Amino acid sequence: MVQDITSEDSKQFHVNVLGCKNITFEHFTVSAPGESPNIDGIHIGRSDGVNVFNTEIKTGDDCVSIGDGSKKLVINGVTCGPEHEAVKIICSATLLYENVELANIEIMLRGPTGPAVSQCSNVKPKVSGKQNPAACSAPIAAKPTPAA
Repeated sequence: MVQDITSEDSKQFHVNVLGCKNITFEHFTVSAPGESPNIDGIHIGRSDGVNVFNTEIKTGDDCVSIGDGSKKLVINGVTCGPEHEAVKIICSATLLYENVELANIEIMLRGPTGPAVSQCSNVKPKVSGKQNPAACSAPIAAKPTPAA
């Protein structure tokens, strides 16, 4: 249990949960300047049974990022901001990912940039339970072509 802790102005991930089992973050606070590049709040990889509850994450990049091999994650009551991605599953742009399950997802976006969207690339997930927004329902924005 990681509880009532504040991480401020980290140089990379504030927390890197790698190869962990049954860990809970509650009332965890992350703070970094909005212009900080590539500063994820909590990164989870190859872990099983990670819970993030009632947490406030203000970073220059992803609020919670999820890498390969992660399962049984519960993220509830997390406030992200001010304008960065909430939860991001990190995948390679060149591989097709298999055995990805999206279950019981409800994302609420409060603020002027809504509504919340779900975007997927290189994955055809198994979807079950509640999905708000609908899984993989938003198109991925095309990347600009480099000038010749």
